[in-house]
Amino acid sequence: MTIDRSPRILVIDDELSICQNCIKVLSKIECEVEYALNGYDALRMMEAEPFEVIITDLKMSSLGGMEVLSRVKAAYPDTMVIVITGYASVSSAVEVMKMGAFDYLPKPFTPEELRGVVRQAVAERAIQLQNRKFKQQQGDLRAFSHQLIGDSPRIEKVIEMVRKVAPTDSTVLISGESGTGKELIARAIHANSKRGDKSFFAVDCGTISATLLESELFGHTKGAFTGAHRDKPGILGSP
Repeated sequence: MTIDRSPRILVIDDELSICQNCIKVLSKIECEVEYALNGYDALRMMEAEPFEVIITDLKMSSLGGMEVLSRVKAAYPDTMVIVITGYASVSSAVEVMKMGAFDYLPKPFTPEELRGVVRQAVAERAIQLQNRKFKQQQGDLRAFSHQLIGDSPRIEKVIEMVRKVAPTDSTVLISGESGTGKELIARAIHANSKRGDKSFFAVDCGTISATLLESELFGHTKGAFTGAHRDKPGILGSP
């Protein structure tokens, strides 16, 4: 999911004055801010249109911040949750962080502190989404192209050709100068073919003399030629 608009922020506190102050403070940065006076209303608002960042009070008379945090992270794991409280303690801070909160902000906090932690949350969310997208793209690429990495038009064309030929039973000739990755393409075709679960065996024919090539590939029987003192299986099968 990518964001092509200002991040949406939801402030949850059963004190209207706290919500209004947070909205006033956050109006200084580029974002859309709404508020809810209890956790139930907040969850209904999330269902209508998810928010990128939630700022929730820890202790509320109707559905406290712990429960809001738990439900939000279960249903909207990408949402960054900032917990604020006037009853700060080490144990509560540790607990909410273990539950997946982005940060824990004791009251009273300064406008700069609130704006700073919200900016950090928005930035961290964007980084996490970018990293996930990159890993998915790389995973898909590795799954298909084996070890062909790149996004240039020429590489994409090669990958598309591999994609088309791999499922077929056609014989494929791969040509190119030394070091251009011919074996990588061969491995990519094999890995994505119907024989992908079988062994891949590369043979550098350039290192085998012309007189021995047939014997090396197909094998020979004892006495087939001078020096053939015993049967020898070839790379492609028995003699």
